[in-house]
Amino acid sequence: MEEALDEIDEGKKDWVETLETFYWPFAELLEKAEVQMKNLKEEVEPTDEVCEKCESPMVKRWGKYGRFLACSSYPECRNTRDVDAEPSEKEEPTLAPDESPCPKCGSALAARKGRFGPFIACSAYPECRYVKPNTTGVACLEEGCDGELIDRRSRQGRVFYGCTNYPECRFTLRQRPIPEVCPQCDSPYLVERAERAGQASARCPTKGCGHTQPHSAVA
Repeated sequence: MEEALDEIDEGKKDWVETLETFYWPFAELLEKAEVQMKNLKEEVEPTDEVCEKCESPMVKRWGKYGRFLACSSYPECRNTRDVDAEPSEKEEPTLAPDESPCPKCGSALAARKGRFGPFIACSAYPECRYVKPNTTGVACLEEGCDGELIDRRSRQGRVFYGCTNYPECRFTLRQRPIPEVCPQCDSPYLVERAERAGQASARCPTKGCGHTQPHSAVA
């Protein structure tokens, strides 16, 4: 689907035909899901986590945007949080000596792992909840903005690239920006495009340019 959207943007595919090709198989799958899928909202999975508000056990539940942790004392206690959105106090952090100290409290930063992969966060968690943003090296393209584009995730877990000055600046990109100038039209950045068989390329986002070049995908 990502490739099809790129080709529509480049004028190589008709959007109506592409939408029909995607929609009908998808609609059929939705009909099957209504009959075959369990009622996930009723499923509860115990965890070793403890509610920080009332000290009851936390459980995993399914919601509109996927799995989340909720207090088992609901509805008396309505505390919730994302699954693995923050490092666990039980986790032994691995200090990251090459990183600068935490800008919020001055403690050392540590390498941790979450449900979306590795990240850098303050070793003083949970007293300090600083998480280092994953920068792309590309300046925000909104006129007059001095921010930088960083990795972000929607509530559904989809990756996109937004400005560090959010919410004042709401500039976003769907594809990962690459800090390289286009040799054909001087665009200040290229974007990563996934290819088949796990390969990737970098292409110019400027309409009508069409420049592409080899690129190693970011893991």
